[in-house]
Amino acid sequence: MAKQSNYHNKKQQKLTREQRDNQVLGQVFRLFLLGIVAECFLFFFNNLYLNGTGQTLVTIYHSLPYACAVGLVAVVVGIVLLLKKREVRPLVRKVYGWITGVGAFVAICSLVLYLVYPNGGTYLCVLVPILTVLGMVYLLFQREFFLIAVILSGALFTVWVCRKGVGTVNWNGKALVGAGLVLVGLVVLTALTAKIQKQDGRWMAGVKVRLLPADCDYRMLYIAYALSFVAILLAMVVVSTTYYSMWVLGVALFAFAVYYTTKLM
Repeated sequence: MAKQSNYHNKKQQKLTREQRDNQVLGQVFRLFLLGIVAECFLFFFNNLYLNGTGQTLVTIYHSLPYACAVGLVAVVVGIVLLLKKREVRPLVRKVYGWITGVGAFVAICSLVLYLVYPNGGTYLCVLVPILTVLGMVYLLFQREFFLIAVILSGALFTVWVCRKGVGTVNWNGKALVGAGLVLVGLVVLTALTAKIQKQDGRWMAGVKVRLLPADCDYRMLYIAYALSFVAILLAMVVVSTTYYSMWVLGVALFAFAVYYTTKLM
């Protein structure tokens, strides 16, 4: 009887694990499809916005603030419904979540297209795939690798901005200030990580929610912080190093991906 009970428990645990894995894969697939839909919409809209007639361009440009306002209203309404209507069916809560998400997407895209003309649409078309991939990393991999991926991706973007902006007439000051703020953010994040490490992955003792797993390898986080800090600092001081720094950051990101993939096996 004891052997039968142990066998039943192991089978149940395996079934639960398989169900959890299938649920995660379903979320990844839905996120991937959502990213494709958003990218296609932005590509089509940006093409219509930039390559349409003059009248189309003027009409769309003056409509963007109203679209942004509608998106913000949808976000507020969605958040209020999510907070007030907690005891509703899961399908209804999903509808509220979709209202919030779509509203945020419309508001952000409208604002970027309005403020950053004519390259706002191009930036959004690049940003959506990046966010989609990061979302998939968050669902599939460990939290620490998600944080590493965000840090290294942000460092790559910052170094690229320095490569394009530092030393130019119009963007030198803006690029240096932005990169400096990123460096300050890295220092603050390093200090917060050290604090969380002392609390065994929690923000403070006694809190049940873990920000980082108990078996987190904090050395990898500190390596990612250090690489990002040095690469950005070099880009600010010596612009000619940005090409090599971007390669180092890219290779480091790939190496971390391989390392954490093997840990999943």
